[in-house]
Amino acid sequence: MARMIALLSTATMLLSQATLAAELPPKGPLPDPKPATAQTGDMSESARDEAPPIPAEKPATTDRTNDVPAGTNTRSPSTLATPQPATPDSRKDAEDGADVVAAAIPPTPADDAACRENLKILGARFEAAKPIDDGDGCGIAAPISVSEVLPGIRLEPAGVMGCRTASALARWTKETVVPTARLSGRTATLTALEQASTYVCKRRNGATTGKISEHAHGNAVDIAALVFSDGTRLEMKPRQEDGTMEGALQRSLTAAACLHFSTVLSPGSDATHETHLHLDTIERKGGFRFCR
Repeated sequence: MARMIALLSTATMLLSQATLAAELPPKGPLPDPKPATAQTGDMSESARDEAPPIPAEKPATTDRTNDVPAGTNTRSPSTLATPQPATPDSRKDAEDGADVVAAAIPPTPADDAACRENLKILGARFEAAKPIDDGDGCGIAAPISVSEVLPGIRLEPAGVMGCRTASALARWTKETVVPTARLSGRTATLTALEQASTYVCKRRNGATTGKISEHAHGNAVDIAALVFSDGTRLEMKPRQEDGTMEGALQRSLTAAACLHFSTVLSPGSDATHETHLHLDTIERKGGFRFCR
């Protein structure tokens, strides 16, 4: 009897322990299930971050280096430079310059009358001349013959031109030539400007074809030399490399002439301007100046 009671007690105790174990929570978190193999597209975001990227299959290529001729441009058309239009070469026509010549507008009678009054005030000596019409675009509607640029400073020989050009010549002589010659150390006074050409019916640079020269419109004068009271002469000739005072004086005069004239061609600027200084008052767009 006692043995049966002991067995029953042991069985009851074991049954109680089993029930208690079933009610307790498991020890620690359960591990996540193992992710799918990285070969599929169902990988989680964290798995994709950790897994090395799968390189894309490299397309097959053909080495055509040896098939391209030497000197061939292999860039795509979109990267090639856009061809630029050719620009006119201003040196093809020395009197033109940068191809910006505006259409010449003759002065009105009122403008010409005012110009002549100002020329008288400057002290120039001149006479009215008959209108010139030599055909082929050559001529001057209201020419004057200038014998003195300023009082005591002759133009040798007297030259025919338009009043605007005569006025520019007088102002350049008064405001640049006279004071600059004095700055160069010359004590003798300027007595004459020797001119090589004023009005003449011709084409630019003496060519047989092409545009009409500004000389043919009375807008140009070529200076060959400056004459001083002591008999000395400053001849116009190439002096770009002349380190003497005469060279410095000529370069200063020609540079300042660009403030008065729209075209200045120094001696030596080209083959047709070796022995004189070309000055003209051609009308240009925007007040452009061509000086060299």
